[in-house]
Amino acid sequence: IYVPWNSVNNGKLGSFGQINLATDQSVTLDISFVDDSMDPFVLTKLDFSFFDLDQDICDCPVGSCPTCGTCRPVAREMVSVPSAEVETYFLDANTLVCYNLNGVGEHEFKSTVRGLADDNPEDPFQLTSVQSQKSVTIRYSSRSSITATFKVIKDRIGSTGRNIVFAGSSALSECVP
Repeated sequence: IYVPWNSVNNGKLGSFGQINLATDQSVTLDISFVDDSMDPFVLTKLDFSFFDLDQDICDCPVGSCPTCGTCRPVAREMVSVPSAEVETYFLDANTLVCYNLNGVGEHEFKSTVRGLADDNPEDPFQLTSVQSQKSVTIRYSSRSSITATFKVIKDRIGSTGRNIVFAGSSALSECVP
């Protein structure tokens, strides 16, 4: 069951899509690609990007990935994708995103730093250093659908929800022909 904090935040946001999620909740997105006849359409290559992976309250202590250590409890954003679907992924060389291959065969990407409204991206190809550091691009090959789970890890009482911001290709990866 999808539980938003504020569904008004859902929709198109400039060049991005955005979905809002309440704290201590998760939602799995099954994204399918179809042709004009609504038949599955296989994309040879596809880049799908998640941006602004951040959290409220505080930054995680250095070296505490993936638990976040003493910073808890916070509303931490996490995106996970099945590793069997992924060709590769791209993170900034100075990433602020915590990466983990979990025990059920998923790539997990978790926030580690506090986010502010003024550091939100406006263009997936024109990212500031901080915006790039809080983003991940995942490359898929020969897919007619992809799956991603967005989770807001349990936070403190009184926190608001979080927004997942996504688009296709980004400055993190080379252009897909």
